[in-house]
Amino acid sequence: MYAPVGPTETTFRAKSYPHPENKRLRFWDLPGIGTDAFPRNTYTKDGKIDFHSYDIYIILASDRFTEDETCLAETIEKAGKIFLFVRSRIDIHLDKCHDEEAVVTKIRKECQEKLKNRKIKSEDVFLISSKFLNRRCLDFERLLQRLLVSLPALKKEAVMFSLQFNTKEFIDAKEKALQSRILKLSLGSAVGGLVTIPGVSLLIDIILIAKELDFYRKTLCLTEMDLICLANKTKKTVEELKKEYNLKTFDTWAFANEDAAKLTTILGPIFKQISMSETVESSARLIPMVGSAIGAGMSFATTIYFLRSSLNMMVEDARKMIHILVVETGSRVFQPKGARR
Repeated sequence: MYAPVGPTETTFRAKSYPHPENKRLRFWDLPGIGTDAFPRNTYTKDGKIDFHSYDIYIILASDRFTEDETCLAETIEKAGKIFLFVRSRIDIHLDKCHDEEAVVTKIRKECQEKLKNRKIKSEDVFLISSKFLNRRCLDFERLLQRLLVSLPALKKEAVMFSLQFNTKEFIDAKEKALQSRILKLSLGSAVGGLVTIPGVSLLIDIILIAKELDFYRKTLCLTEMDLICLANKTKKTVEELKKEYNLKTFDTWAFANEDAAKLTTILGPIFKQISMSETVESSARLIPMVGSAIGAGMSFATTIYFLRSSLNMMVEDARKMIHILVVETGSRVFQPKGARR
């Protein structure tokens, strides 16, 4: 999912790039403003661009922001839309630099002054480098946070679940969003509990939960590929990381993608034990029910209990992995390179 680049103009109309794991999330590459094909004075009215159709605008420049780009920002702000100024390739300015903080501060102030001169209220300027995602003086982590804050709730969740990055703040936000899914999925489990055919209710529960656990692992960057990536970054083996930091998710839920029959064999006894516990039984009694709905109530309570405890374990491991990354490498953003791409 990469837009073409080159020394000459490469984009002649708005082109959509769907996210590889969420086809409803789309990134649009728009033609550059101020070229012969797309002059500034007609840019926002050009039918090939459909300018007013997007949620957030990221104005990306690898050098100083031009008058065309600041004019574009002014137009976006007047339209009541959100835009983010992003200066990329900052590593060029940091090469053989003795005071990175000073250089970055100077570039940031220069960008913000250009916005002020155009009387643009926003000061959202982010300096990034694909080579140095984790440089403390740069803004990739802050850019991720700002991107989420800018979106309405449903679109925020779609972006958050799709972007394969983790930070401490990202994990907190993902945990909250994943918790909100548990009630919905448990209601689906309760519907399965209404089925009176022996074994069918349990099978429905297990299939639903296995898919949900797999979603949690991918969202929280807890797949085997993610752990291998972390091991490579820290120069440790996977087994060393699991043992030293007591990472429980990888061995506990390694079966999440197994077939239904095997899942039933593994999870069946666990479910029966949970469903007979006093905690789940008392929860189930709080659910209004008659007749066969008792099965639905037990299924509902068991699923909630199971998912909550599983999610708590995974979130704890996700936080541990960020801690490992900070301690072992000094990085604050975990990006599993090559994972699920």
